[in-house]
Amino acid sequence: MGTMDKERKVQGRWRKRLLAAVLAGCVMPAGPLPQAGAETAGHVVISEVFGGGGSSGAAYRHDYVELYNPTEKAVTLDNWSVQYASATGTTWQKTELSGSIPPHGYFLIREGGGSDGASLPAPDASGGIAMKATQGKVALVSHSQLLSGADPAGQPGVIDFVGYGSTNAAEGSSPSPAPSVVTSVSRKSGASAVVPGEGNGWDTDQNGSDFVAGEPTPKHSRSPAEPPLDHGSDPGKVPAVTAQPPGPAVPAGTLVKLTTPLEGAVIHYTLDGTEPTTASPVYQQPITVAEPLTIKALAVKDGWTASDVAVYSYTIQADVVRIHDIQGASHASPYTGVTVANVEGIVTAVAAGGSGTTGFYMQDPEPDSDPRTSEGLYVYEPNVRVKAGDRVQVSGIVKEYVSKSRQETDLTLTEIDATSVRVLASDQPLPAPVVLGEGAYSFPHRVIDNDSFARFDPEEDGIDFWESVEGMLVQVNHPRVVGATETFANPPSAEFVIVADGANPDEVRTPAGGVAITEDSYNPERIAVADKLVAGAPAAKVGDTFAGPIVGVIDYSFANYKLYNTEPLPALANGGHEREVTALEPQADRVTIASYNIENFSARADAEKVRRIADSIVGNLKRPDIVGLIEMQDNSGPQDDGVTDASQSAQVLIDAVAKRGGPAYRYVDIAPEDKRDGGQPGGNIRVGFLYNPERVRLAERPAGDAVTAVRVETEQGMARLSHNPGRIAPANPAFANSRKPLAAEFWFGDKPLIVIANHFNSKGGDGPLFGVRQPPVLASEAQRVEIAKAVNGFVRDIHAADPQANVVVLGDLNDFPFSRPLRTLEGDVLRNMVETLPAGERYSYVYQGNSQALDHILVSRHLAERTTVDIVHINADFTGEQGRASDHDPVLVQIDLSERNGGQSPDVRALIVRERHVKLRPGSEVRLQVAAVLGKGGRRDVTTECVYTSSEPDLVAVSPEGVIRAADHAKNSDRAVLTVSYGGQTAQVQVTVTGEAE
Repeated sequence: MGTMDKERKVQGRWRKRLLAAVLAGCVMPAGPLPQAGAETAGHVVISEVFGGGGSSGAAYRHDYVELYNPTEKAVTLDNWSVQYASATGTTWQKTELSGSIPPHGYFLIREGGGSDGASLPAPDASGGIAMKATQGKVALVSHSQLLSGADPAGQPGVIDFVGYGSTNAAEGSSPSPAPSVVTSVSRKSGASAVVPGEGNGWDTDQNGSDFVAGEPTPKHSRSPAEPPLDHGSDPGKVPAVTAQPPGPAVPAGTLVKLTTPLEGAVIHYTLDGTEPTTASPVYQQPITVAEPLTIKALAVKDGWTASDVAVYSYTIQADVVRIHDIQGASHASPYTGVTVANVEGIVTAVAAGGSGTTGFYMQDPEPDSDPRTSEGLYVYEPNVRVKAGDRVQVSGIVKEYVSKSRQETDLTLTEIDATSVRVLASDQPLPAPVVLGEGAYSFPHRVIDNDSFARFDPEEDGIDFWESVEGMLVQVNHPRVVGATETFANPPSAEFVIVADGANPDEVRTPAGGVAITEDSYNPERIAVADKLVAGAPAAKVGDTFAGPIVGVIDYSFANYKLYNTEPLPALANGGHEREVTALEPQADRVTIASYNIENFSARADAEKVRRIADSIVGNLKRPDIVGLIEMQDNSGPQDDGVTDASQSAQVLIDAVAKRGGPAYRYVDIAPEDKRDGGQPGGNIRVGFLYNPERVRLAERPAGDAVTAVRVETEQGMARLSHNPGRIAPANPAFANSRKPLAAEFWFGDKPLIVIANHFNSKGGDGPLFGVRQPPVLASEAQRVEIAKAVNGFVRDIHAADPQANVVVLGDLNDFPFSRPLRTLEGDVLRNMVETLPAGERYSYVYQGNSQALDHILVSRHLAERTTVDIVHINADFTGEQGRASDHDPVLVQIDLSERNGGQSPDVRALIVRERHVKLRPGSEVRLQVAAVLGKGGRRDVTTECVYTSSEPDLVAVSPEGVIRAADHAKNSDRAVLTVSYGGQTAQVQVTVTGEAE
């Protein structure tokens, strides 16, 4: 976005806020205003609240809270929270914060929403609180503990508090004005109004007078800094003068127009370097720039404070402007907004679109000596008639282009919007492509950006490296595929990601040849290859190579630098990477559990997808005992018809598995509320379990439902679930518009096991790696942290009830092993088995060429040493042509649930029998479950090791395996006492015969 665009936005916002102030009764005074500096807050404040998000006719799709930092230092918000309560409520909801708010900067927290309204700027944090549009209470708190009571005033950690509309609590004597679905309440800059360019920091601890209602103007941490009013300022100051064009480089004879948005203000200016005063010349007509000069201007109006002095410096554009002058050593051209004439270059490629061309790339055949300044450039000129090899002269306006829909995320592309294109000669040799990775163009190592664009250093920062070759012809030698070919519909295209095979050889590589992320490297040497200029991309998988170098121009779109090949690609060579079969062999005494994201699977899935998923479970995973399924859709798939049941979808998969020789799996889940768990609209994705009843048994207990929270209970020293299966805390705001974890209690033989399946909220909304915000804002992370806290807390409850409980937590957690959500989930109760794999094996997903682990299986810490893990790479590295069934690889563990002491007889302190009173019909039987409490802590199952005796063996017999059977001739009310002995301890079981034989 060019400078003038930003200036126009500031002016527009000022006009809107001035109108809002008048409408609210805050009429601007006719004379000087009182000094405001003494009433500027000395801490972070709530600067704006909007609660009408997504409602019919709403200005924005989401509610939001905006913070402002009036201080001169960045303030960390780690472990802070924004909390909300209804107008008369005493129950508070929170959104936990992380990161920092820059000095004189803003911080945007997105909350709940709906379908109506515009999208917010990229939020700095996200929550799911559904705020009321016209009334409510919002608190900024320096901790994450929930507040209590109607009025949080005086509670520890409350930094700021706003009651808006008709509330029972507010700072001062009255709440702020009531907002609506089209208005917000904003903190003023000074005593009377919001002032453009001045921070919203006015704070007298009186909500009623500190805030004004008006058009919402959400700002985030990337918005321009706005210092607060100081002791010499007031809200009656005239806005600063703006100049068009703003410079610096302009053609000789350019006319500069000065303006101010305040009607009736008079502009005074100087051209000799002196400070302007009211005695300086009055601006009446555009100023001609015939030589380098500096314009200094101020605006005045009776009854108003004079504006700050605005300074605009101009240089005369060289007679011959070259491409490297336009590109400059920066992301934004120093010629932005300037009309240039007769810029010369060789056409290197022509871009087609629709029914004709949209423009072309050209490159200067006479480069300068600075590798930081690109010699290539895109020229926008629809239907231009040029071809590669033409030597052209281009005149037009230099622009930094980014589509309106991507202004909040994407960098700009430097281009000339041409007014004329003249062909000087044809069939000229093209400039030699720059060989990336050689000489001055060595690939950056690990760093994408480490200075927030403060310095342009292509030698270190990957984002600057690719900018330094924007628009240029480049060559990548020894290209190796690190991201398989993907196709896109809008616009139609195909892309794959490569690296030069010798780039940064010390980085972590996967066995396939891909590049894996680490905590300190996201592999800036990657580059996507797209078929925009030469149609046709092969079905390349990770590890494949090309028989020769790839040559093309560097462009930027959809938050990534891309190489558009300008000639047909070299032949693709098979890298030899094949879809894996797990090395974990089924064992009778060990349980195998898989986590598998089956990507929007439903009864309506095409037959090939069904076959591939079934084949992978039977063949590649070798028939796991339990499979945690992620993204199982309802029976009608994405059709939005109110259906939530998924039994038919599951049965399609069960039948396909059985047809391929797999076990007769059973399926269990809890259907979500319609359209409450996110995912593909209408699909109602959820997590569920396939389990093999020949190997594991689902503990018999009533199942939960979509809204009932499962609890941890204790029975004879053993943890059990109140519902089986059951959802963990479905009402917790952390799970808003996301999947609720599903806990299920199984028995593997005589060993209990609780498995929790998860699908954390996606990373949608996070800033891109090569985006306009550096470092990227992880807007979705805060919700995953809250989810992780909830699941970790549930596991803690299990272990509190039974320290030796066997717990497995699995699923698509949508974050990396080293991330805050995973560290929070793991805590001190779980171990992430993915981290035990070699670094190159730790991936289940490939995104933009980065191999990364999003799918995980964690186990109770006492199980870690007896657990083996395998990520079975069958999908992420491959295309559909090679058998890809989903976008995720499954994760598999095999666990030895036997005792940890190698089978030696333990010191037994007591026996725990699961059923102490048994009722049987004649001829029926039931199996006991006996656990030994050990002297050194813990317990183990000893059902098959006990000695059993019956007081009435003719009526009630018991086998050495603990199976009790009532004789066929036993009669109603017959009784027997069974004695269970093991390790010097005994227990008794009362058996009663009921009814008659069936």
